[in-house]
Amino acid sequence: RMEKATLVDVAPDGGQRVGLGFRIGVTIMEGNNAFRANTVIGILARVNVDLNEPKRFEVDFAGVDFNEINISGEIGVVEISGGLKLFNGDATFGNGFKGYLSAKFKPTIALSAVVQFGNVNGLEYWYVDASAEFNPGIDLCPGLSFRGFGGGAWYNMALTAPPTQANFLPARTPSTQELSQAGTTSSGLRYTPSSGAWGFRAQVRMGPSGGGDAYKLKIALGADFSSNGGIARMYLDGELIVMANDAVRNPPVKGTV
Repeated sequence: RMEKATLVDVAPDGGQRVGLGFRIGVTIMEGNNAFRANTVIGILARVNVDLNEPKRFEVDFAGVDFNEINISGEIGVVEISGGLKLFNGDATFGNGFKGYLSAKFKPTIALSAVVQFGNVNGLEYWYVDASAEFNPGIDLCPGLSFRGFGGGAWYNMALTAPPTQANFLPARTPSTQELSQAGTTSSGLRYTPSSGAWGFRAQVRMGPSGGGDAYKLKIALGADFSSNGGIARMYLDGELIVMANDAVRNPPVKGTV
């Protein structure tokens, strides 16, 4: 069914075009076990005005614009949301696409992954980023459990805000709307195109056996490399929070490395 109609104004390589955008949604099954998909399609036109006779103008068909598709659904204990976003003529990211997916296996596992490829001013770039959360965690030994991990790699891109002890792991799972934005990641970091820059990052988080907020331990290892292959920066960050959850940024007891 058609859910919404709006005016669109796009300016890809073909020049200024205007048109009418339609949001179309499809629902497969109803109730608790339902999957939904929606997309935005624009019917575009180019208006040509004769400056010598401003009252005369011509309207030409200028194509169909397709820029995103989103899916969401829930079957039993599994909840999935994600999509594919196309961008064209973006001032920062140029032309390319981004795919993103979040999945929850209730009540214990949450997964999130993002991939983006693009080209801006002849510079080809990409990044991948993923994270997983377990609650309660996987017991490693008495009193210690594995709560999650994450990581990413990038090429011809740089972190706009390098990770610090305060933010190298997210305090919450980003929304699908946030993940659809170019340059964003499931780990909460942001990237922008940068010629010759590349690197990787890996992170883990630990906690007490059986869940709870008695303590949270977070460790991240990463490196940035220059265009000639040399190491521009390497970091190892750690954070220990005692008697507080991730949302509390000023816990009563906290240690960093």
